[in-house]
Amino acid sequence: MEAAAMEYVASGGAETLSREQFDEFYKRTAPTLRANIHRVSGNAAAADDFLQEACMRMLDAPPLTGQ
Repeated sequence: MEAAAMEYVASGGAETLSREQFDEFYKRTAPTLRANIHRVSGNAAAADDFLQEACMRMLDAPPLTGQ
């Protein structure tokens, strides 16, 4: 994590993602993540499942606290 982000988190500024922030993150990262998972697994359905599970875990995770 870069220094400015670590300072932000350390100062108590960690926040959860809004729906809009998550949607933007997903739009930017999902195609590449899915392609990489598909390449490694060799299975398109498994790639979809793994990507969905990863996103669900990210949404359920507590915000970073810098600890």
